[in-house]
Amino acid sequence: MKILIVEDLMDDRRLLRYNIERRGHEVLEAANGEEALALVQQECPDLIISDLLMPVLDGFGLLKRLKENNLCQDTPFIVYSSVYTGDNEQEMALSLGADGFLVKPMVPDVFWQGVEDILASLSKEKNGGGRISAKNEEFFEKYASMVTARLQIKVRELEKTKNDLAAREEKYRVLFSSMEDVILVLNTKWEVEDGNQPALRNQLGLELGEVVGRELCSLFPDKISHEKIHEKICQRGEHLEQSISAQTHFIKKDGSTILCHVAFTPLVDEADEIIGVIAVLRDVTARVEAEERIRQARQEWEKTFDSIDAVVILQDKDMRINQINAAGLKLFQKDLSEVVGHYCYEMFEGADEPCPGCPVVETLADATPHSCEIVHEVMRKTFIVSGTPILNEAGDIKGVAHFVKDITEQKSLEKQLRQTQKLEAIGTLAGGIAHDFNNILSAIIGFSQLLEERLAPGSQERSDVEQILKAGDRAKKLVQQILSFSRSGEQKFDLLHVQSIVKEALKLLRASIPSTIEIRQKIEEECPNIFGDATQVHQVMMNLCTNAYQSMLDKGGILGVQLSHKMLDSGDFPDWPDFRSGPYVELEVSDTGEGMDSEHIEKIFEPYFTTKTTGKGTGLGLSVVHGIVQKHNGHIYVYSKPGEGAVFRVYLPVAETNGVHAPDLQETHPVPHGDENLMIVDDEDFLLKIEKRVLESLGYQVTPFTSSVEALAAFRSSPESYDLVITDMTMPHLNGLDMAREMLQVKPEIPIIMCSGFSNLLNDKKIEGAGIHFFLEKPIGQSLLGRTVRQAMDKSK
Repeated sequence: MKILIVEDLMDDRRLLRYNIERRGHEVLEAANGEEALALVQQECPDLIISDLLMPVLDGFGLLKRLKENNLCQDTPFIVYSSVYTGDNEQEMALSLGADGFLVKPMVPDVFWQGVEDILASLSKEKNGGGRISAKNEEFFEKYASMVTARLQIKVRELEKTKNDLAAREEKYRVLFSSMEDVILVLNTKWEVEDGNQPALRNQLGLELGEVVGRELCSLFPDKISHEKIHEKICQRGEHLEQSISAQTHFIKKDGSTILCHVAFTPLVDEADEIIGVIAVLRDVTARVEAEERIRQARQEWEKTFDSIDAVVILQDKDMRINQINAAGLKLFQKDLSEVVGHYCYEMFEGADEPCPGCPVVETLADATPHSCEIVHEVMRKTFIVSGTPILNEAGDIKGVAHFVKDITEQKSLEKQLRQTQKLEAIGTLAGGIAHDFNNILSAIIGFSQLLEERLAPGSQERSDVEQILKAGDRAKKLVQQILSFSRSGEQKFDLLHVQSIVKEALKLLRASIPSTIEIRQKIEEECPNIFGDATQVHQVMMNLCTNAYQSMLDKGGILGVQLSHKMLDSGDFPDWPDFRSGPYVELEVSDTGEGMDSEHIEKIFEPYFTTKTTGKGTGLGLSVVHGIVQKHNGHIYVYSKPGEGAVFRVYLPVAETNGVHAPDLQETHPVPHGDENLMIVDDEDFLLKIEKRVLESLGYQVTPFTSSVEALAAFRSSPESYDLVITDMTMPHLNGLDMAREMLQVKPEIPIIMCSGFSNLLNDKKIEGAGIHFFLEKPIGQSLLGRTVRQAMDKSK
């Protein structure tokens, strides 16, 4: 059925709708008789259920109008109303044509049963025949006075209720206003509807009228809108379903901010539906700031205390440790709990009494600062130790601040700095002369090799040339020795099998050492590989052994060479602050010569320092050794006393990856030939002549240029005429590197070999960046030149 309910009270109307709809019927609603008339004029419902006492047009008036206007004559009309004047209302409603009367209130099931009973009893003929009798008219005239009397009673009841509510509200308002915390009543849109004025004024400086109607978000400062509670309320506008609390900022009327602890609680109605939010704000700015100041002060003190690189120990009058900083814990390698409460001398020395000469003892005795330098034999360190008194308010000493600064590294660095400054001087000189000297050597060695090939074996002339080559080779090695500690460029290191290098060096030495000197060797075959330069490691071995046997030339003796694998700890070498613990290869070279005193040992690695007589040494050998060992991240140790000989121990770190053997020191295969067209460029004409003859003897077609500018022009005009380019690095107008870049732009696949006597402009990164993958250092032997050209040609195909 379609049922029209006419009821001015929304809650009653809602209850009727629910009761009817749950039984499967359609409901129309009207809040008074006028609304009901408008609905029935559009469509007659199947049933009308109406209250009597309503504004605008009541139930009696609605029923009368329906009958007078013959509207919905066949639609049953049931009155559902409270009885104000006994049975008169029911009698009057029925006399006006109502089909039934139900008295409020009724439980839903009883009410609906009453509706069904009325509908079942209806007859085709309704009471009153749809007309109002004279008796009904007379009774209806009394209706106004009857309703007025009832309304007067209702007004008195409402007035009493209003007064009771006002009294209760006043009590609530007094209690509400007396709260020190700000309490805000918000609607579901987070808008302020009410609040306690005194607290609002005291904490935020705002009047209630200034916040009512505003969103809570307007009380949050923009600069901290990133806080989670702000995001939840202001950005996402989430509905509050359960209580939450947070600590956040609020902005005051004067623009300043306060930090508040705020609690949000849902506000629900009688039907348990959320209709708003209660927010309680408590200013915690002062408390939080005080806590933060205390925390920061403590934190800053601890940071400052621990940031001091010296050991700082706070001790009581009995020298027990109360506090120690991070540097102290690191020195003792202990946790704080293992140190506090113990004596300082117990930690430092493991002793039962204070250390001799300890300044802390003197400070405790006279309450004045004392300090001294102490060498700690067990730790192998040197310290500056000082004590400063800690006084109480009365000026009496209550403890001591114990400072310990490790100056071991400082002393070692001062020594190393003096050594480095001396090496830099010779390094600058070496770099300046290396290029020209190597060019000269290239000519001497190159022409000598060409001449040697034309002379008969065994002839005096060939023997003379061989002596020239030997002298040139010695000069070449001398230049290499100079450059080994002056070169600042990158080195190309490989995995090296040190045993092979040591054995090879001993074979060469055996032929040149007098028979009065015995060589005793002990080489551990299972020594792991190192990462280094084979030529330089060979040079270290040769220089140390040469230095050793030269000290025994007059009286003879024993030259000892040992190679072994060692696991070393940094604590074993306090004089080497940069020494790292780990596996090392130890090369020991000893002699039974005259030995040295401590003064000579301090200068032994200085360039040009020598204890030998004039003509028996350059003074560069041990300087070169020192430079090479440093470049290999190693260390060298010297022990000697007058009359007891000398021992040199070189420590080279083991490579992380093993299994690759060192390259052969000598190449025994024949030099390969070819027939390609080569361009060679060098500003030294005699070097061009040597290279041209060597390469032509191997079958190549060679075009020489002494000008890099002319060579580049020729290459640009006919790049297909050349299969490979060999160029010097240092040339006037256009250096070899820039010329190579230009050529590679014309012909990217052209292989280029770069040569140089010495250039601090070159390193691996620059060479590879220019597209050059082959580099030769002058002087260049015929065999090396031929093999490199062939390798470059084969790689480019």
